[in-house]
Amino acid sequence: MKKKKVKFTESFAGLGGADIKALDARYQKTIKLMEAQGTPKKAIDAYIANQKILNRYNAAPIGMPRDYSFKAGEEAMIPEELAAKWIEAGIYNAVEEKRKAA
Repeated sequence: MKKKKVKFTESFAGLGGADIKALDARYQKTIKLMEAQGTPKKAIDAYIANQKILNRYNAAPIGMPRDYSFKAGEEAMIPEELAAKWIEAGIYNAVEEKRKAA
């Protein structure tokens, strides 16, 4: 995956893809807690199914693998495909790497 150096023109933040292992651990903890409280299995299953939708469980990743934030004026290396999409949206300007004079 090629990366591109960019400079952000404004502060920007977003959510990364879901961490399936961490979500599974959270769901198991929630299931045990709900079972201990006497919640019916059907209600637990419905709650977990809804949480998986909200958490984008097994959804195709969009953008970055983790949550991210950038301040105005900050430079970063990001995936080239994502850079193209964000440039179209006007989120930042690309920073050209300067070549050394020979």
